[in-house]
Amino acid sequence: MLKLGPELFDRLNAEQHVGTQTPVIYGKGGLSRHRIDIIECELGFPLPVDFRYLLENVRDPGGTLFPWEAFSRQEYDRHVDKLLDGIAFDIECNNLWMKRWGERPDQLEAAVAIARKDFAAWPKLLPIYGHRYLAAEPALADNPVFSIVQTDIVYYGANLANYLLNEFVNRDWSQHIGFAKPRRIDIWSALPRTMTVNLPGSQAHSANPNPPGRISIVQLTSPSTGGGEGDALTDPGSGAVENDPLRSPRCPISPHGSEPHLSWRQASPRCSASRSPHPPSSGPRTSRR
Repeated sequence: MLKLGPELFDRLNAEQHVGTQTPVIYGKGGLSRHRIDIIECELGFPLPVDFRYLLENVRDPGGTLFPWEAFSRQEYDRHVDKLLDGIAFDIECNNLWMKRWGERPDQLEAAVAIARKDFAAWPKLLPIYGHRYLAAEPALADNPVFSIVQTDIVYYGANLANYLLNEFVNRDWSQHIGFAKPRRIDIWSALPRTMTVNLPGSQAHSANPNPPGRISIVQLTSPSTGGGEGDALTDPGSGAVENDPLRSPRCPISPHGSEPHLSWRQASPRCSASRSPHPPSSGPRTSRR
């Protein structure tokens, strides 16, 4: 398996697929170590050693990746705020609630405030490309890369090298993720396997529809199956309102897979697009998956 280094960079330069975007240039000529040290100071936490190495060996003339070359804390915070917006939206529209947050308040604003306060203590993430994020904690090499849309989470690489190949060269779950054992990241790795959404219907719902390497936060179960005492999230089923989109045969398809999941783009009696935390003018959301 290729690791970060000249061989991988040569392959990325020769084979990368970025659509109509400007190809990224991999190899010497990236950020200086001094500049990376400054970025660390602005962030307030250390960068994993392999991510530092990547920053030293990447040039992005077309702005295809997150703009680390022209790093600003404001732009970084904007990307993190998108994650918070997605969590807040799922609290409102997809019945998301974590046991670590205690009893859920009746008022939506109070519930979101609890989640936002707790989020500040979650392991930090580093934006790479679109909604792909490298885990920054622990500050070690070989942290996994997640793809995050709202609280629909997928492993997109067991480490940076796996991710770059999976994203830009050959989309192969078995090669880049399926046979790997990604490092467990507190909260981010626990979320996907602990939330259940009870749906009426056949036992077919109890099967996990995820492809290898997928760790979607929403796993479908039949009403007879439970989440178990170790679950980090509460079961949203009991609090569902009549005609809840999560329980409807017309439930929209998640941008990350086949399971029902309410996106902010799909209007519902409770969660219309006008109440979305995202700008409605940006058009239908699409996914590279």
